[in-house]
Amino acid sequence: MDQKLLFVQACERSQLSMTELCNAFGIARKTGYKWFGRYKQLGAAGLQELSRAPVAHPNAVEREVVDLITEARRWRPRWGGECYRCTGLKRHRCARSYTASTGPAGEN
Repeated sequence: MDQKLLFVQACERSQLSMTELCNAFGIARKTGYKWFGRYKQLGAAGLQELSRAPVAHPNAVEREVVDLITEARRWRPRWGGECYRCTGLKRHRCARSYTASTGPAGEN
């Protein structure tokens, strides 16, 4: 954080080019432009580390399907995945995309 703040302050007051400043701080130009842009938009708060967690989870199981499986497992704990898929989930609109081997994670 300190290096980022020193860098953007140097960008504002220096007559050096972005390339020269980035070389002096030992960072890539792309990183320098990113830090400076965030600083201009958000101030010092923009220099904080951002979360790297994915925004979208394309393979996530819908909450509705997880609830259906959980409920079915309460009533029929000895059934396997194929039985759940063939009975209760069959009526659900998304059930065709789930097979016995691709259930929700952590629901064993």
